[in-house]
Parts: sequence; C-alpha cells; structure tokens
Amino acid sequence: MKQDRIEAETAAEGRGMTDRRIDAEFAKTTDALAAFPRRRGMIPPSGPGEDALELGYNGRMYVLRRGEWLELPEPLCEVLEHAGAL
Repeated sequence: MKQDRIEAETAAEGRGMTDRRIDAEFAKTTDALAAFPRRRGMIPPSGPGEDALELGYNGRMYVLRRGEWLELPEPLCEVLEHAGAL
C-alpha cells in the first residue's frame, strides 16, 4: 500500500522521484545495513590533511576517520576492500 502511494506521487510529480520517495529509499538502505553483521577494521592513515575517507553507498554518504578502529556493516567493508582502502 505504501509503495503504491509512493509510485502514485512519483507519477503525479512527472519529474522523477519525489523527496518523500528519496527519503523512503534512504531509510530502506539504513534498515538493510543494520541487519548485516558488523566488522571491525581500520582505514590506514594517508597523507597530511587526509584524515577522513568519504564513502557513498546506495545514496548515503559516510565520512570515515582514518587511523581509528571502526565497526562497519559487512557491505561497507566489502566496498572499502575492493577500493583497496581496508
């Protein structure tokens, strides 16, 4: 029912996704990540002035501090591993 309402709003808008639908998709991503096991890891320090790494995942942006232990959901760890950052 909720999905039907979101689709109807999008069609009525006529220009893509509404803010409400974007927010709903972000909430789905957050909920889905919460269900995954978490893993502890550290992003190594880089050069001077690079104390954080920005990671985008399904429309969400994360700012991760380098040189500190983090507990992240498994999918985020996989992205970081593929990028060679973890």
